[in-house]
Parts: sequence; structure tokens; C-alpha cells
Amino acid sequence: MTSTSARASPAERNKPSFFAQGMGIVLVIAAAKLLFHCYFNNRYGYFRDEFDYMACGNHLAWGYVDQPPLIPFLIHVCRAVLGDSLRSIRFIPALASSLLVVQTAVLAREFGGRRFALLLSAVTAVVAPQYLSNGSLLGTNSLEPNLWMGCAYFAILAIKRKNPRYWLWFGVVAGLGLQEKYSIALFGSGIVVGLLLTEQRRVFADKWIWLGGAAAFLIFLPNLLWNVYYD
Repeated sequence: MTSTSARASPAERNKPSFFAQGMGIVLVIAAAKLLFHCYFNNRYGYFRDEFDYMACGNHLAWGYVDQPPLIPFLIHVCRAVLGDSLRSIRFIPALASSLLVVQTAVLAREFGGRRFALLLSAVTAVVAPQYLSNGSLLGTNSLEPNLWMGCAYFAILAIKRKNPRYWLWFGVVAGLGLQEKYSIALFGSGIVVGLLLTEQRRVFADKWIWLGGAAAFLIFLPNLLWNVYYD
């Protein structure tokens, strides 16, 4: 009987594991960043916008006057599990900011980066002032970089690996992004324009990019209907 390893292609057999080329160290850096935020996130008291998200989380809905529903929903869950302390309120931002370190390194690896490139990209994501701020306060900016980078990652995979099915996942992440902050629509528009202006415009002849757009629309639809209903 032919073994599974024998049936695998040479590329699959030689593909490095997730922890190869420094990714294990990147995970340690991300975990250290998470602990750093969790330890120091009880300083300076609540920020005024955090009270707004907490209040919205007390009245769950598909939309609010000044933001989509994802952040209020997440803070509602977080308070139910961890309580009302500052560390609880800011746990989601801390986790998202730490996850961004891993996402950055994964993108660097996808572009061919080796150990040094992965570690350098991870360190720059750790010390970037904006991301330090995002990890220290609850806000709609907390998850925005993660969702934008998630969309970018699946767009890169779809083109680089010539696998249009990744556009479906692009749409799923974009739909979640619209439920977090509407600004991701600008990113999606930029991707569409970039595709149209390059040879990658051929992807529009494939069903998967349209299915991705449909997925994004369906995920965003409850908030869109809420906005229509409340003018």
C-alpha cells in the first residue's frame, strides 16, 4: 500500500511547518505583548468612548447611531465572562493587537521572508505606536487592522497560489469588517480598483470573487437593514 507521504507531491513534502523559520519565536513575542497589555491595561481609568461601547453592549442591536454592532457585542460577551474591570474591557484590544504580530509575520513569510524578515516584521508590529494604542483602549480601531490584514492575506493567497476560492474567505472577513467599522469598504474598493488596473482583472470572470462579494453583503445585510429601518 502506498503511504500518505509517498502520495504527497514534492512541494507538499518539502513545505515547512507553521513553526519553522522563526514562527515559534513570533508566537512567543505575541504572547509577551498580550501579557504586557493585560498587565498595564488597568492604568488611567476608563476612556470616555469605552463607556459608549459598554452602554451599547447593554442593549444589543444590529446597529447603533455611531458604529456597527460587532464591538458592542464583543464587549457584552467579554463583560459577561470577565467582569467590568479595565483589564476585562481591554482584553479584546490586547488580544487583537497581539494577534496582529502573528498576522504580520505570516504575511512576511508568504512573500518569501525567512527568519530575520519574520522577526523584524513582528518586532515592528509590536513597537508601532498606533498598535500599542489600539491594544490599550477599547474602540472600533481595535480590530480594524486585523480585519484589513485578513482581507489582504486572502487576496494575496488567491493571486499568489492561483486559487480563486480564497476570494470567498476575503468576502467573509470583509463582511465582518463592515460589522466592525465601515472604513473597510475603502480597502475593498481599493482592492477592486487594483485588480481592474492589472492583469488580475481576469478574476472577475470567476465565480468565487462574486461569491465572496455575496458573502460580504449577506454578513453586512442585518446592519444595512437596521440603518434603513431607522433612517
